[in-house]
Amino acid sequence: MGTTGFLPKTLPLRMAEGAALAALAETYALPFSADTLIAVREHYRRIEWRDPTLLELQFLKEAILAAQQMPQAMRLLTPDAEGEDLRALTDLQRKATRLGMDPDSLTLSDIPQMSGAYLRACGILPWHRALSAAPATEQAARCAGTVPLPVVDLGLTAALTAAPAPYRDPQAAVLLALRPDGNAATEVAKFFTQARSYGLRPLVACGAEGLLPHLREAAPGVLLELSPISTEGPEAALAALTDATADALLFAAPDALLSSPLMQYPGLLPLGRLAREPRLQVFYGGKPLFSAAATLLDIGDPLTVRPTLCRGAATVTAEQAAESGSTHLFGIELAGSDQKTLCSWLATAVAHGADLRRASLFAVLEMPARVCEAAGAAIPMLLDLHRFTTELALPLQHRELSSGRLTAPRLALYLAAEKGATPDSAAIKALHAAAEAADFAAMRALLHK
Repeated sequence: MGTTGFLPKTLPLRMAEGAALAALAETYALPFSADTLIAVREHYRRIEWRDPTLLELQFLKEAILAAQQMPQAMRLLTPDAEGEDLRALTDLQRKATRLGMDPDSLTLSDIPQMSGAYLRACGILPWHRALSAAPATEQAARCAGTVPLPVVDLGLTAALTAAPAPYRDPQAAVLLALRPDGNAATEVAKFFTQARSYGLRPLVACGAEGLLPHLREAAPGVLLELSPISTEGPEAALAALTDATADALLFAAPDALLSSPLMQYPGLLPLGRLAREPRLQVFYGGKPLFSAAATLLDIGDPLTVRPTLCRGAATVTAEQAAESGSTHLFGIELAGSDQKTLCSWLATAVAHGADLRRASLFAVLEMPARVCEAAGAAIPMLLDLHRFTTELALPLQHRELSSGRLTAPRLALYLAAEKGATPDSAAIKALHAAAEAADFAAMRALLHK
């Protein structure tokens, strides 16, 4: 479809009630639940004061479907569990109740968050708050031209660097995506080093989900231009948006970059502009397709599933350590997990002189693009992590990512700790014995001693 004479079709949504609303949804194949459709109608009634176009609702459909696939959006009905999994679930629900959350409707994000939130409520905070883990492209952009030490790279890169500040600079108002071929982290670092004088600001690294679920993270408001995505018309551009921005790094830049030779850099895609006003506007060739308050993107039914727990054998797929000055940094990547593996990893860190009184833990859960199907395998890993951090009072920070490369969930853990005295051989032997038995009481006694 071309854009000549393009006029979006307006749907009479605001006045539709009951059967008329259901007929409208059926006629135009709108895949919204009744509650979501009513919420969309009320938004246009009370905030936009107009009817939406069909293309607007198609864009909203794509945005809602993309958001539903993020781990933090999927609500979990309590799964059947037994043994240690049941104990961890019970403790998780008890903590959720104390923190004012619904214990029977948690997300995948809530499980690793719970022990950290509870410890913070008890006054136990991360020691090294600048510990962060991110896809290598995001970390390379943050650190271009510098050498952050220590750093551990397990596919996801952890470093002791401050997280990027939220968008505030009106001069860095152009939104771009960089999706290079080859070694992505190397190419991103090369580009950001070459463009250092422009003051680029990394925003977020997209996974397989692409741009749409991250629009609210990029800035208060976004003006999105779809014509660079496809020359075949707005519908084709909208359909191709996720693939075009999958595994891309989003960043903000000043207008001056648009007229520089750097715009010829392979994999660089201009997407529009960032704004302070909290509105989302979408254009194709300068013609408006969508304009609404950004809060409209928050409307939608979260996916609700009751997963069947699937506990796989723990496999350590990567392990690394680094140090600089007075800080140790340890990393481990797991496919499947159990408490013994986590305890043994921690015992090894302590044997190398990590002082857990001055330590921070960062977890990254990477999920396949089809989050629902992988939830049953992810939850046992997160329950092990919950008990591990709760029993040993380790303050936890975390993030979730979606990856089209994965077929099963993957958990990466990073520990930053102040260097302390190396324990004697008898203490190390006792600690490893306690870890092998996953005896948290014995580990606590040894670690505090």
